[in-house]
Amino acid sequence: MTTSHSHHSAHSTKKHHSSSALSSRQKTGLSQNSLYFIFGLSVGVAIVSLIAFGLIFYLLRSNMTIGTIPNSDALSADSTKDVPVPSPNNQPSRPPLADSNNSNSPTPLKENIKVSITAQDHIRGPQNAPITLVEYSDIQCPFCKRFHNTLKELLKRYPNKIRWVYRHFPLDSLHPYARKAAQASECAGEQGKFWEYLDYLFDNQSSINEEFLSQAAKQIGLNTDKFIACLQGGKYIQKVTSDQLEGQKSGVRGTPGSVINGKFYRGALPVNQLSLIIEQELKAAK
Repeated sequence: MTTSHSHHSAHSTKKHHSSSALSSRQKTGLSQNSLYFIFGLSVGVAIVSLIAFGLIFYLLRSNMTIGTIPNSDALSADSTKDVPVPSPNNQPSRPPLADSNNSNSPTPLKENIKVSITAQDHIRGPQNAPITLVEYSDIQCPFCKRFHNTLKELLKRYPNKIRWVYRHFPLDSLHPYARKAAQASECAGEQGKFWEYLDYLFDNQSSINEEFLSQAAKQIGLNTDKFIACLQGGKYIQKVTSDQLEGQKSGVRGTPGSVINGKFYRGALPVNQLSLIIEQELKAAK
């Protein structure tokens, strides 16, 4: 009887210890879960705070750069449609729209720019035209494609009045084949087909890669052996670089950029606004 009672007591004690241990583990587990929850919550709050701070910083930075000429080529290229041209009172004006009928002539960002036209330049229009428009462009830039077609329309509106000079301004950080395409157009120019090749590249802009440059040469009837030798030999690397440096001196930071009779204008201006500039320059030339 005593043995049975002792056994029962031992069993009860063991059960009590087991229950206590289980309860202790449960409490420990709950404490750990609470810690994990608090830690996870803290990390989540920290991440959300960082994202919010970054967004606020970005918005503040964006507001500060509106109406100024960005120093980054990458930013400038995209900003041609978003960043308004500063008006004379330094307040940003509404950016030009493709179908704009704005009666106010765009304000140049820089004036009295001296541009020397040489035998190395590619020209559309008469040499003795009263208006010289020097365009700085990137063959892969979508705004440049639009502006290229706009300038062709402008020449139709003003026959014999405009000398359109094309110069290269490839934005390497945005367009990986732009510099090579610029060199390729110069190689096409050796065979008398600079403008034809350039038009073809802009018309097929989304297809441009290194292989396509040679395909385009064949498509417009160039001697492809001469073309490939010219391109692979890097013959016009310096010419393209020189164009870009000249553009920077004139105030170009993104594409397209134009110097019209010594005045610099930024962006893919619509044909109606360009016409206002041309009319203004024609009156001044009389």
